[in-house]
Amino acid sequence: RFLKNIHGQHPVVVLSACLPTLADHADSRDEVARVRSTVKASQKERTALALDFNARVARFCKRHGIAYMDCDAAALGANGIVRDEWVNQKRFDHHYAREPYARWLVEELKRLQHPTGVTLR
Repeated sequence: RFLKNIHGQHPVVVLSACLPTLADHADSRDEVARVRSTVKASQKERTALALDFNARVARFCKRHGIAYMDCDAAALGANGIVRDEWVNQKRFDHHYAREPYARWLVEELKRLQHPTGVTLR
């Protein structure tokens, strides 16, 4: 409902959720990794859940004419989890590495055309 409401008032672009970057046995000294360790699903299983969530959001956006940017293909490795180069090298950071993600965002934003036909630049 939130997206439908704001889409009616403003141009909206939805980004896909990041794929899980923390390995199954992440360092327990990090708070996020400690909390993640209570989840029994493997990184591959968590990735499958994120991919399913992103697919559902993409379908919703398409049905409602909301622009959607999906980085799953760029971020997903052949091994079924996030590509190594997209994993942040800061020891406990669960966000994507800035450089590949930023490059992808810039290129996608250049190509993005709002469903109304307006190119977003």
